[in-house]
Amino acid sequence: MTTFNFDSLQKLGASPQLEFPRRLFIVMSVQEILNWGIDVIRLLQLFTADFFVLFMKGITLLGNETAYLIMMPFVLWCVDFRTGARAGVVFLLSAYLNFVFKDMLAQPRPFILEPGLNLIEASGYGLPSGHAQGSLVFFGMLALLIRKRWFTVIAIILILLIAFSRVYLGVHFPTDILGGWFLGGCLLFGYLKFGNRFEQIVAQWSLWQQIILSAATTGIMLIYVTHETIVIVAGFFWCGYRYDFIR
Repeated sequence: MTTFNFDSLQKLGASPQLEFPRRLFIVMSVQEILNWGIDVIRLLQLFTADFFVLFMKGITLLGNETAYLIMMPFVLWCVDFRTGARAGVVFLLSAYLNFVFKDMLAQPRPFILEPGLNLIEASGYGLPSGHAQGSLVFFGMLALLIRKRWFTVIAIILILLIAFSRVYLGVHFPTDILGGWFLGGCLLFGYLKFGNRFEQIVAQWSLWQQIILSAATTGIMLIYVTHETIVIVAGFFWCGYRYDFIR
C-alpha cells in the first residue's frame, strides 16, 4: 500500500487549520482513493500486449497539444471558420482553467506515488486530467456545432478512448479523468445554456467593443499566471479577435 506524509497531503486538500478528527478523515479518504486508483491501473496493465500498448500510446497522442495544433487550424480553414473559432475559444478557456485547477490542487500523478507505473512520460500535476477535459470540450463542442450523428458517435468514442489511455498508461488516476470530465462538462453546459444568447448580445456591439472584450478577457487570465498562460492568452485573443472580425 502507498503511504503519504502529512506535508504532501496538505497539497491534496488537508488544511492545517482543521481539527484533528476531520484532518485525519480527509487524510485517510485521500489515501484510500489514490490507493484504489493505483489498484485500477495495475489491473488494467495486466494486459500488456505490445500492439495494445502501442495503440494506447497512439490514442493518447490525439489529446496532446500537437494534435490540437493540427486539428484546430484544419477545422478553422477547411471545415468552417465560425465553428472552429467557437470551439477554439471554449477550448482555450478550458485549457486555462485546467492549469489553474492543477496548480491549486497540486495532486501528484500515479507514478510519483508508485514509481514505474507509467508506460509513457508525463509532467506536472494530475488533477484534473487535461487530456480528458480537453478532448471532451474540443470534440464535444464540435459535435454540438456540427450536429451530425456520425460525428457525435466518433466524438464520444475518441473522448472515451483518450481518457482510458491516460489511466492505462499510468499517468492519471481514474479520479483525474472524472475531474477533467466534470470541469469540461460544466463548460459545455455553460455554452449550451448561455452561448447563443451571449453571441447575440456581442454581435450587436461595434468591432472595437468586441476587441476590448477579447482583450479584457485575456487580461483577466493574466491575474493568475500559469506556465502556459502566455500561449493560451495569445491564442484566446487571436481566436476571439478573428471570430469577431468575420461576424
